[in-house]
Amino acid sequence: MTPRVAVLGNGPVGQTAALMLARWGVPVVLFDQRPQRDSAGSRSIVQQRDVLDAWDAVGAGRRIAGEGVTWTTARTFYRDAELFRLTFTADERSRFPPFVNISQSRTRSPAPARTARRSVGCSAWTLTGRALVTCS
Repeated sequence: MTPRVAVLGNGPVGQTAALMLARWGVPVVLFDQRPQRDSAGSRSIVQQRDVLDAWDAVGAGRRIAGEGVTWTTARTFYRDAELFRLTFTADERSRFPPFVNISQSRTRSPAPARTARRSVGCSAWTLTGRALVTCS
């Protein structure tokens, strides 16, 4: 089947979009500028509960959540003064906490991506120095 959707960027958002579309039966081709990601650096992202639910639907949510740091209260400071605080409640529709902080390189690491791709029938290869993944 010829892919009907092209997703540009193999970061957490691009991977999630491609995997969810493929899970819903939409043929996808996922392009990225580089053939592999550099895991160096201190990139950190917050995975929201709904994103973890999406990752869980393709087999990687629990692993990502298990590796991250869970938090339920957001606090904003200006210098030494706390400006406000917001506490997020549990949601009985999800098994995940409101937020999980995790290194972005862990969400793009081979294991979660491979697990997720296998669950929806994706194949990956490199084309002219760029990563290419097709899902159908």
